[in-house]
Amino acid sequence: MITEKTYSSGNCSVLYNAAIQNKIKLEQFTPDYWLSMHKVTQTERGRGASWFVDADGQEWVLRHYRRGGMVARYIEEHYIWTGLENTRAWKEWKLIASLHDEGLPVPMPIATRVCKKRLLYKADIITQRIPDAMSLAQRLSGGSYDDRCWKAMGETIARFHKSRVFHADLNAHNIMLNGNGDVFLIDFDRGERRVPGSWQRANLERLHHSLSKLKRHYKEFYFAENNWQELLVSYQATMSR
Repeated sequence: MITEKTYSSGNCSVLYNAAIQNKIKLEQFTPDYWLSMHKVTQTERGRGASWFVDADGQEWVLRHYRRGGMVARYIEEHYIWTGLENTRAWKEWKLIASLHDEGLPVPMPIATRVCKKRLLYKADIITQRIPDAMSLAQRLSGGSYDDRCWKAMGETIARFHKSRVFHADLNAHNIMLNGNGDVFLIDFDRGERRVPGSWQRANLERLHHSLSKLKRHYKEFYFAENNWQELLVSYQATMSR
């Protein structure tokens, strides 16, 4: 079970999982801290840049919240403050913690930091890295994914939907697969619990669009429409149970 604890330091508030970490330091939310100790094992660039770090034998993923779209040209990393409980980082951490305790396949949350400055804030989140896992996008760019795995993916997405979990960016980069064929969802920024509705179909359509786009972009990307049908059949069967 997740053990939530909080503390404040200056203009920053920290929420952390005391079951994993006694107390996380503010500097641990900065890549420079890990780089100075040569503890960064991997990085992923882009808007959702992530740093994979070795925290005394534990593998963590550090992500800084950055804006996307047109607004990012003017405000890259700050968000409007409407209260700590309303910050994107706090809400994402709380959601992941509840999903983890319910047994849904998500990364274990480690900590999140929110730093307020006047009417704005910026934030970071740390989660535990899923062992021996790669994204669906990586997996399909390196080889085919058999029907049993598409079935597992459909079942997993349906489990989240049956628990009323809306994933704001369900795409091939946010679905992780480990060596045993287990399926995990990551990056729940702007995710929330919702009453069942049209958003469930929209989630699936977003994932299908992501896969089709990657198929067009890469010369070799192992995705076909029959794969998608396998996923849908499994999804619908799980939803009806």
